[in-house]
Amino acid sequence: MAATTQSQSLGFASATATESSTSSPEITSAPSSSSRSSSSDSSLSSSSSSRPPQVYTVKAGAGGFKFDPQTLEDVNVGDIVTFEFYPPDHSVARAEFGSACVPYEYTGKGKTGFWSDTQWVKDVDHLQYYNVTVNSSEPIFFYCAAPASCTDHQMVGVINPNDTQTLQKQIDSAKEATFQVKPGDPVPAEASASLHASATAAPPSTPTPHGHILSGGAIAGIVVGGVAFLALCAALFFYVGRTKSLKEVIKHRESTIQSPAPTNSHFPHSPGYPPAQFSPNMQHAEAGMGGSPLPAYGQHNATDANYYGGYSPQPPQGQGQ
Repeated sequence: MAATTQSQSLGFASATATESSTSSPEITSAPSSSSRSSSSDSSLSSSSSSRPPQVYTVKAGAGGFKFDPQTLEDVNVGDIVTFEFYPPDHSVARAEFGSACVPYEYTGKGKTGFWSDTQWVKDVDHLQYYNVTVNSSEPIFFYCAAPASCTDHQMVGVINPNDTQTLQKQIDSAKEATFQVKPGDPVPAEASASLHASATAAPPSTPTPHGHILSGGAIAGIVVGGVAFLALCAALFFYVGRTKSLKEVIKHRESTIQSPAPTNSHFPHSPGYPPAQFSPNMQHAEAGMGGSPLPAYGQHNATDANYYGGYSPQPPQGQGQ
């Protein structure tokens, strides 16, 4: 069997990934419910030393977005769980209980999970495998990190569930999850609070950014400052407008005083109309029109040729004879 193997040193188990195009590793089916043991952890450890390690298989993506089986019970320390991957791109990663679609190591400091990486499978003749060696009897949850496989299809599973940490509760957690990430991917900043543990351990190479939240006092200060600024702008506009209006009034008054309407002291006339040319005043009468003095009334004779419009009356009869 041609195979490629990868090894990892994990906190609870060792894991290897293999690829085969002709055969699969030896598989031991999970014990049935009738043969399950109710012994304590100490008796479980002693029984595991009395028998050789067993190998269990879990099919990933065989016939859809699911693990088959989803639950392995009574798996002893030292036993091996082999994940068998079907087309096209399934994977397996450890998860914390209550955080179904997030890597186990992201949910607290000092936690180490396992990760198969994405297994690209062309067809069923080239299946790939990933082995996990169990070294704890506590519940071990896992999920598939293929796009939307956990959040939309609840592709999760568990090894050694107990009365409080059950498969159904983990499925419900996957239904409520708003995002999923695979190991090495950053957790969205707005979703970090939804992790099960209080401390979030993101990968060192991809730190999670944190947003800044304004306090109530800061918001109130911003509002008061904005209102004060608007009031100052309104007062400034009012002052500028009032000053401009006062300047226009003063300018209008000055132009009115400096340019009075023409008047005649003896014969006033309507503004805008020039004085009549044939209405001489007393000065004209004394000086004569055009500067020539007019003769007094006593200097005219009735016989003047130009008197009475050029008519000379005839002398009375008898006087000229």
